[in-house]
Amino acid sequence: MERDLQEVQALMCTILEDKEIDEECIRLKEEDRDSHQGPDLSTGNDAICLRFYRMTRVTFGVISSPFLAICTTQEHARRCKETFPEVSDEILRNTHVDDFASGKDGVYEALEL
Repeated sequence: MERDLQEVQALMCTILEDKEIDEECIRLKEEDRDSHQGPDLSTGNDAICLRFYRMTRVTFGVISSPFLAICTTQEHARRCKETFPEVSDEILRNTHVDDFASGKDGVYEALEL
């Protein structure tokens, strides 16, 4: 029994990924920009300008970043489901925030995925 388990472990190929999401690639729809604003803290003539910027792209490094990473990954996986059904299912089942962990029975199967 122990030998069988070792053989199975030797055959398994594990796929691990820690995604770096490029925030420059994730645009916000026009109607969503009011919910994602930031103050302009620049100074001019020794006075603080009271302006707010409506962001056009997703900002990471804020409290909502994990939520945005999850939603972005899931949305792209769903959009590609028809073209790449197996890959889409793997991503949707095996991704947690920006970490992906999956596996196949061998290296060639993992590379094909």
